[in-house]
Amino acid sequence: MQVYPGVGHCICVVHLKRNIRSNFRARHLEYLVAKAARTFRLQEFYTTFNEIKTMDPACAEYLLDIGLEHWARSHFPGKRYNIMTSNLAEAWNSVLREAREFPVIPLIDFIRTKLTGWFATRREAAQKNMGSMSPKVSGMLTKSFEQTGGYGVTQIGADE
Repeated sequence: MQVYPGVGHCICVVHLKRNIRSNFRARHLEYLVAKAARTFRLQEFYTTFNEIKTMDPACAEYLLDIGLEHWARSHFPGKRYNIMTSNLAEAWNSVLREAREFPVIPLIDFIRTKLTGWFATRREAAQKNMGSMSPKVSGMLTKSFEQTGGYGVTQIGADE
């Protein structure tokens, strides 16, 4: 079976899903594999992975053979900067617009400066964060909690 490596010897979830679809045929497996791959918490990962194992033990074995650290966020040993985009080429074209006409060496220096700036900013923000969630996610959760604060709960019966 062929595995499509991504950046840093990791496997792209889209390509992994294609492999699952062509080799294991169960449509719902793709969804579960993607869900497991994108989960950050180990408990959530193992809950989903156990569903995969129950549905198709051969698929679970295939994923274990790849190595969990190569496709599952929850098992990735390095720092995660969470840079994701649907079209990397378009995103970089936008970033490099001002440096497009630079000679090669200044262009490379521009790219290096841009990346180190982004990573330093994100690392600094991550080090300041003491919670289990990022400030953005925490804010979203707080907003959702505040929006649902006015709902009343009515007991239906003694056992419900």
